[in-house]
Amino acid sequence: MDGLQEEKIIVPEKNWRLDLVLFLSFLKIASITVGGGYAILAAAREEFICRRRWLSDDDFSEMMTVIITVPGLLAINSAIYLGWKLHRFSGALTAALGALLPSVTVIMLIAAGLSAITGFLQNPFVQGAFKGILCGIIAMIGLTVIKMGKSNLKSIFDWCMILICILGIAAWHWNPAILIAGAIAAGILKVSLGKRGAAQ
Repeated sequence: MDGLQEEKIIVPEKNWRLDLVLFLSFLKIASITVGGGYAILAAAREEFICRRRWLSDDDFSEMMTVIITVPGLLAINSAIYLGWKLHRFSGALTAALGALLPSVTVIMLIAAGLSAITGFLQNPFVQGAFKGILCGIIAMIGLTVIKMGKSNLKSIFDWCMILICILGIAAWHWNPAILIAGAIAAGILKVSLGKRGAAQ
């Protein structure tokens, strides 16, 4: 079903209503999603690819490549990127505001009443609720990874790069920046060798 939805992309009408939808969509996503940038990415994929069909999986993969390699928070970077792609400056601004507002509001409230809620946060039932939320977030992120893998991992080179990066982080504790730089270099080399072989 997901694949059928992605075949037909709907181009939204570019007006103030689109800005409002972007603001409300990211406001909703940021309000109900706990667990940081990757959880928000999973929710954004569900909203803009599966539900609204405004973007394709290729668009989402392109976004992931860009926002992970530039400085900043993933949630804000993704909001700005998607907002810009759908409605340029006004879309980027409204999407970023929608993504920022819940976090800023909650942090200010917590900071204002930190001493009053410390005991509440230590409550075993509250801690149990957080554990349950964490499991749900991991499931969302895992499902997004599987769906992206199906549409992007199409060659032996792709699988080798994934394996090297997993081993680099998990077994050898390499710096992620080194892995990203190495992956970029390997991708450029692969394309160069492919063009050279085609020219011959």
